[in-house]
Amino acid sequence: MSKEVSEEEIHKPSLVIKKPDPKVRMQAVDFISDLYCILCAYKSECSSKYTKHLLKCRYLEDWVLLMYRQAVSKS
Repeated sequence: MSKEVSEEEIHKPSLVIKKPDPKVRMQAVDFISDLYCILCAYKSECSSKYTKHLLKCRYLEDWVLLMYRQAVSKS
């Protein structure tokens, strides 16, 4: 018994990739807003001294996860 597959199902993407929510990114920046880039583990890759530039930092997610894990482990 073979199931017939519609033309629509053939061209339907099997994986939906969602864009990051900008609100979540801002919450992440708020989480580390009191830190300066000079304290960042990725400071050698950063061209700025101030956290406002972390909005554009490609290491933002890694840095926030690191800070979050450290905060959780201290609790």
